[in-house]
Amino acid sequence: FCINQTVTEAEYPTYINNVFAYIAKHYYEKITLDQLADLYFINKFHLAREFKRCAGTTVNEYIITTRINHAKSLLRYSEKSIGEIADLTGFCSASHLIKHFHKREGVTPLFYRNQWANK
Repeated sequence: FCINQTVTEAEYPTYINNVFAYIAKHYYEKITLDQLADLYFINKFHLAREFKRCAGTTVNEYIITTRINHAKSLLRYSEKSIGEIADLTGFCSASHLIKHFHKREGVTPLFYRNQWANK
């Protein structure tokens, strides 16, 4: 699960692997740092620090990246609208998906879909 190459998987605390698994399973739901900390009985500041050490990114950025990756798959392999994809991937609106998608991918979701279809 971990992205950060300077930390080996053996060094991950169990709760960090649990957080990765939780996000993978619940990415389309609203997930907060407070919620994750409560779920695994960990101080939220400690969780944030350890997660960043392992993942190389913040919990929130990791969640958004996970949602974007699922959105990319739906854009490639479904005919669902951008609004439907936003709902299915945990974004609060189509414009929220478009904003985050463009920031990370450099193109809009519709452009991405069209680019993929032309390959």
